[in-house]
Amino acid sequence: MSIDPSQAAPLNPGDLGRGPVIMGVTWALTGVSLIIVSTRVYFRWKRPRTLAWDDAFIVAAMAIQVVFQGFVSEAYRWGLGKRDENLTIPELIMVIKWLWISTTPAIVVSILARISAALMLIRIFGGRAWFKWFLIYFTALQTVAGLVNLIACWTQASPIQAVWDPRVTATRKMSPQFQNITANVSQALFALSDLSYVLLPTIFIWKLNMPLRQKVGLCITMSLSLISMVGAILKAVTSNTVVTQYDSSIVILWSGIEQALVIFINCVPALHKVFLSELLWVRKLSSSLVKFVSLDRNGRGSSSAYSRSNQGVDSRSEAGSWTRRKASAQEEGRDSSSTSDVTYTVRMHELDTHKTRGDYAV
Repeated sequence: MSIDPSQAAPLNPGDLGRGPVIMGVTWALTGVSLIIVSTRVYFRWKRPRTLAWDDAFIVAAMAIQVVFQGFVSEAYRWGLGKRDENLTIPELIMVIKWLWISTTPAIVVSILARISAALMLIRIFGGRAWFKWFLIYFTALQTVAGLVNLIACWTQASPIQAVWDPRVTATRKMSPQFQNITANVSQALFALSDLSYVLLPTIFIWKLNMPLRQKVGLCITMSLSLISMVGAILKAVTSNTVVTQYDSSIVILWSGIEQALVIFINCVPALHKVFLSELLWVRKLSSSLVKFVSLDRNGRGSSSAYSRSNQGVDSRSEAGSWTRRKASAQEEGRDSSSTSDVTYTVRMHELDTHKTRGDYAV
């Protein structure tokens, strides 16, 4: 971004430009993410010993996202989103200053949210050693890349005020290409992590012995990270075309969208069954529907239930040891501190898969 010190008086200071759209979209998504994170923490806290490190990282990411939005709001107060010719020189300087400051929480949110995602995947699919170590090494790599990008942002010039204020003379200046390279590398790694966090778990889930509908549901849940991947790519693409403050407002828009989405999407697997198993009004509605259907069927329901009961007795007598094994695993799943809704589902169906293959070892 550059400032022309000879810029004349604002042409149309009343034109807010993209500002209202940026504030409306980013604050709306941040608000939704805050509600989802709060819901996740509340329901996991209700269950004894289920809060884990991935919850801590996502809460930290959410808090810093709110800080990011605060900095963007301050930039908007000075004229973020307006065309450069509609701002005074002091206003333009303050907008660029607050946008530059907002890069720190933006990078930190992206790092923390993806660490949380990696920890969640390790908890669900940690039985596959190679995938566990892939997540550890790749998460470490993107964390280092993000931190290098953060350092590059604040070492471009000395004093740093020279970056956004043309009235300050820099005693030392770094080539802006270095910061551009570090930003592109970190965004590429963020996008690649979103893709790998979808592709590999989807392959694992598809091999499990479970109904097709449940497979598709879990795969869709995990594949939501593709949305944040698109946001990361668009953020990188638009940042490479920035010349004016007005151009940078698009980068801020995509940055806010990507950060809020990656937080929101990380919470979806943890809340996969919450609204069906925990919310009272859903349970009451389900119970009412079941009673209505039972009354409508009259006698047919009784005979069908009797038939299913006899079949169930035969089935249990033939596979008693397997039932006890799965029941034991279910009890462990309910008590374990490392079990989430998706984790529990995947582990139960992994046991079913082993049963189908003939592995009845206890």
